[in-house]
Amino acid sequence: ENFCGKSPLFHAPDQDVFQNQLEKLLRIQGSAAVHRDFQFSFELERLLFYLMECQNAESAGSVIPEHIRLLQNYLEQHFTSDITLDEMAHMAGTSRYYLCRQFKKYTGFAPKEYVTHLRLLYVQNLLQQTQMPGYRIGALAGFPSEAAFLLQFKKATGMTPGEFRKRMG
Repeated sequence: ENFCGKSPLFHAPDQDVFQNQLEKLLRIQGSAAVHRDFQFSFELERLLFYLMECQNAESAGSVIPEHIRLLQNYLEQHFTSDITLDEMAHMAGTSRYYLCRQFKKYTGFAPKEYVTHLRLLYVQNLLQQTQMPGYRIGALAGFPSEAAFLLQFKKATGMTPGEFRKRMG
């Protein structure tokens, strides 16, 4: 009920905390532990409290300017496309330098880092949900080459797409 009528998009200031909590929930769900349901309920409650804290901090802090919010929403819908920083600045109606500063201030990411982050989240989901080869997933996510995909994926996760799939599968 806390999130009723609000945007379905959520931006956690610390993505690692959010990601780790989701992964913990998935591990518990797949386990055969005696108190699995209790553990799952407890960890889900922790995740919901974290979301509420982030939401309260966001509403208590500065409001994201509309041009940043609109660009962020656009990038979330079009992250697989090749979007240059100049195009982003033009969409936001500002200079590249100002956009980078403002975007980082309100999202915690530089614009290009944000696109890469969205692509990597998409890739991780596809690696877990499909048997599609990693190079194909990288291309679908918008990475310009297989080498760029592998480099970014390994940098972000510390493992190759194949190792990630085995670990999460």
